[in-house]
Amino acid sequence: MYRAIVQRGYNADHPESTLELVEKPIPAAAPGRVVVHITLRPINPTDKVNLATGKTARQYSYPVTIGAEGFGVVHSVGEGVSSVKPGQRVVPLFWEEGWVGNGSWQEYVSIREEMVVPIPDTISDETAAQFVVNPWAVIGMFHDLAVPKGEYVLQTAAGSVIGRQIIQYAKRNGIKTINLIRRPEQKTELEALGADEVICYTSEDVVTRVKEITENKLAYCALDAVGGDLTKKVTASVRRGGQVLMYGVLSSPDATVRIRDLFREITVKGWILSNYWVSNEKRKMYIDQALECLGTKVMEPQTGQKFDLAEFKEAIKKSEEAGKGGKVLLRHDKSLSRWSCCPSNQTLHVVRSKNKELVIICASPVSTESFVTGRRLQVPIPAAAPGRVVVHITLRPINPTDLVTIRSGITARYYSHPVTIGSEGFGIVHSVGEGVSLVRPGQRVVPLMWEEGRVGNGSWQEYVSLREDMVVPVPDTISDETAAQFVINPWAIIGMLHDLAVPKGEYLLQTAAGSVLGRQLIQLAKHKGIKTINLIRRPEQRAELEALGADEVICYTSEDVVSRVKEITGKKLAYGALDAVGGDLTKAVTASVRRGGQVFIYGVLSSRDATVRITDLFREITVRGWILSNYWWSEEKRNMYIEEALEYLGDKVMEPQTGEKFDLAEFKEAITKSEEVGKRGKVLLVS
Repeated sequence: MYRAIVQRGYNADHPESTLELVEKPIPAAAPGRVVVHITLRPINPTDKVNLATGKTARQYSYPVTIGAEGFGVVHSVGEGVSSVKPGQRVVPLFWEEGWVGNGSWQEYVSIREEMVVPIPDTISDETAAQFVVNPWAVIGMFHDLAVPKGEYVLQTAAGSVIGRQIIQYAKRNGIKTINLIRRPEQKTELEALGADEVICYTSEDVVTRVKEITENKLAYCALDAVGGDLTKKVTASVRRGGQVLMYGVLSSPDATVRIRDLFREITVKGWILSNYWVSNEKRKMYIDQALECLGTKVMEPQTGQKFDLAEFKEAIKKSEEAGKGGKVLLRHDKSLSRWSCCPSNQTLHVVRSKNKELVIICASPVSTESFVTGRRLQVPIPAAAPGRVVVHITLRPINPTDLVTIRSGITARYYSHPVTIGSEGFGIVHSVGEGVSLVRPGQRVVPLMWEEGRVGNGSWQEYVSLREDMVVPVPDTISDETAAQFVINPWAIIGMLHDLAVPKGEYLLQTAAGSVLGRQLIQLAKHKGIKTINLIRRPEQRAELEALGADEVICYTSEDVVSRVKEITGKKLAYGALDAVGGDLTKAVTASVRRGGQVFIYGVLSSRDATVRITDLFREITVRGWILSNYWWSEEKRNMYIEEALEYLGDKVMEPQTGEKFDLAEFKEAITKSEEVGKRGKVLLVS
């Protein structure tokens, strides 16, 4: 079941009173169609117009669901669908479904494959949720106006979300803007965005100022989202033969113009996106340009406050406030805001079957009022389908990525609850399906969990079914405890060192050197002839790391990092750096890397932000993120990681630290232990 906001009637005075939150069954994916799990949707003026006028509801039988746009993740695909796959980030294009009362103010929607746009990683969820209405309108209006470079466009509502994007888009295309605002405090913000001229129409004479700015030529054309008497000033400010496109009704449903301005062959006409998006040619233009402009940050939609879908009344009220700071978004669950401050273990519970004990730890929906503390379900051990292997998982570590997944709801956000997390583990083959030849029952293996984990079927359970090529046989030279940590840390170390390509004898700087990953990095770098400079927070770690092979250790809480790096390297600085901490420490890290070097940020142990000095970036330092999930889908990369990890772990070149072990049912105590400072190794859940 999923939640949807439906409109059951029409009330012009109190339109929000006609809305109700209901539950519906999740639709099945019919042939040629895609079921999208919508996680974010903005409240647009068009949504409120539809609600207030009952436009959608009048055309179709009640109840209807409004909502012009949104963002989500593919839940399932029907037969014949090839352009998207489950788990993929997408924008559903709603005009077909929205026209029949099946809009975005719900958690799931079924739409034709052609109406789904894949979203690249360069576009955030919040920006993708605003992919259609404003960006397409900006692109379309400028396309139709065909404004020459260097000319002035006049716009009203310049401080709105779309007004700011108009400024950005015009600037990119060499078009000047004259921007009308109602509140003078917006002036500085808009000028910072790139506005050429800003006029406060409540205190300045618009026409006089436009004449001064343009040296009496007036504006080439205008975009008006306000209407009312302001349109008189707008049309009077446009030159002979110019156009005024009306695309909104923020002040009034009417627009007043002076007839004598119409005598100057000024054209005033309406512009509404729904007149254009049914054209395949137009739609392709809008999609291509929006992907480019949003992906490259040419246009950056403002995001305001987020509300749970059930809080639609408060959200609508907020969306009508002046100076709300961006587009109000409806999200699909209170627990899904990133980096929830809830304790990790309060979103988990144990599930047991009655026949054979089978413990699964699942992320569950959280409310601010209460947490799910436990329930019992029957969960059968999966059968081995053709080409698949059922693995009995006996050990799995608690990784930082697992804790992030719990707190952020990143897996649970994409799939229906309950879900099982866990990014890696070790086990024994329980059974194999027809056609499986690489492994046999009873064999020691590592299940590669990214495919199953992405669909909420992770390693924090006793049995899992995987494709044969997602199972790695483990040789006797590697212990069970080491095999349980075969993927996340070793593969990341191998991958980052491969991408940095540090020459022998050069220095590599790393933060979080005392962590389990940091220690293995020291070991592998030593093996490869790479010197390491290791940053630690606690001085008592120094002797341990030096015993592992660390060349230099700096306690950044008591020593000047940059000065020490200069001393160590003879002022050459480090060749590159790996940073898992972030925050202000990244400033010291980037300052310690030589010209043309790279800084890979692969963790967020201190902060979700990383601060760098721009003067260091002027030295052609590249700072970028590195995350294993971007690489392991490549078969070539995967084979490299497997082969090298088997070699280095088997030969004891890298030896993962193992900490305390807890039974799977003791997950709360295990999570608490895993978050302790100085826990001396990875905490393992056993079964």
